[in-house]
Amino acid sequence: MEKNEIDMKGKKISGFGAGELIGSVLSGIQTKAMNGEIEGRDDVLRDEFNDIIVDTVCAFDTHIWETRIKKEGDSGYTWVIVSQYKDRDEAVIKHKKWVEHMKKSLDKKPRDINLCDGLDVNE
Repeated sequence: MEKNEIDMKGKKISGFGAGELIGSVLSGIQTKAMNGEIEGRDDVLRDEFNDIIVDTVCAFDTHIWETRIKKEGDSGYTWVIVSQYKDRDEAVIKHKKWVEHMKKSLDKKPRDINLCDGLDVNE
């Protein structure tokens, strides 16, 4: 754990292959889906406070519920995927816990669950 990371860690249910990841990044669809900008993606749990955004949605590419966190501003960081869930019920409960935890840890960055851990971009 890095010095300025929070001590709460979520779970990873699955990762992606290089082709899926590159396709998502290049198309920009993932960001739009997570922000509720794609038709049918209106089931987004989202809380914003003190430049922090906690977003939970069923990801279009993996079909797994996940929470991601972003902090805007000078001391901010880009989206960090912090946990995945087996269903919406678990996602709702855990989203609330992430919001509570982040409100207590405003100056700390959450730990990424590393969906692409061990990713070989040459595969």
